Amino acid sequence: MSSLHPPSTDLVSKHLLYLVGEPGIGKSSVAAALIGDQPYEDYDKPFYFRRYDVGPVVFGRDREGGYPGTDSLPRDAQPKVLAWVDAIRPALVFGEGERLGNLKFFFAMQDMGYSVWLYHLVGPGLASDRREARGSHQDETWLKGRRSACNKVTHVMGGVEIYASLEPDMLARLLGGPVAEAFRHGEHQRTDSQAGEWVDGNLLATEKVGGSEGHRRLRELRTEGHDIRERRHPDPDRDIWQYMLVEPKPEGIRHDFVDAYGHTVEGSILTPLLSPGYSRGRCPTCRKTRLFQRLKEPVYVDTVGL
Repeated sequence: MSSLHPPSTDLVSKHLLYLVGEPGIGKSSVAAALIGDQPYEDYDKPFYFRRYDVGPVVFGRDREGGYPGTDSLPRDAQPKVLAWVDAIRPALVFGEGERLGNLKFFFAMQDMGYSVWLYHLVGPGLASDRREARGSHQDETWLKGRRSACNKVTHVMGGVEIYASLEPDMLARLLGGPVAEAFRHGEHQRTDSQAGEWVDGNLLATEKVGGSEGHRRLRELRTEGHDIRERRHPDPDRDIWQYMLVEPKPEGIRHDFVDAYGHTVEGSILTPLLSPGYSRGRCPTCRKTRLFQRLKEPVYVDTVGL
């Protein structure tokens, strides 16, 4: 994804996957297809969210009818959500819907070190047909505003447009990044995989991370040379400690663009094009001017021999 609002420097990589699109286009159906029946714990404070066993935190309720996803949150929820993310720093976050699908939210997440994976579900006539089928009649002027807002955030954030005529499970397979991969493959287990995320001490005593031996794992990691941070829970009403495994920064030069031949380069040496996610420039490997596409995940190249 292109980053027109660069994130602040951080020790670890954190990711937000977000779906936007006009009402009726199928965002909640794609979200349900991606998540499947993964087990989770849900929380009501400071707002409703679900923490899935495979790693991601999902904002909003999963419900049929009414307003699912972030649209199930109160209209004034955004400041509370951002304050919570700033305090907890979950490594993987997923959301869909109008409530948080705005530039202010995405810029704030980038400022906290999150890579934003934005997907815009589109399809002329599809949404209106689906709204009519479910008996939803919304003001056309308001709908036009929503379409315009989705187009704007997609353009500014370098998001990816997906034609929504495919079945939800097929559309879910088109979603990229660590959040989607965690749901698909069940990667990111607790403790080791939650590097960079504050974890409540009581969660380390669950059966999933070894029963009462969870804290011993922290001692082992410290012995191995890992940096384990600890703090009091930011909520004064919760008298517990939290822990975070800090990963070191990758070594080498960050390459975030690739050409058709697999040559990777630093984006800073390229000239951005009007099409989001694409740049043009001289390839240091073959010394020819080529078209480059932004990588979903940067790679780090050893400086030896360069």
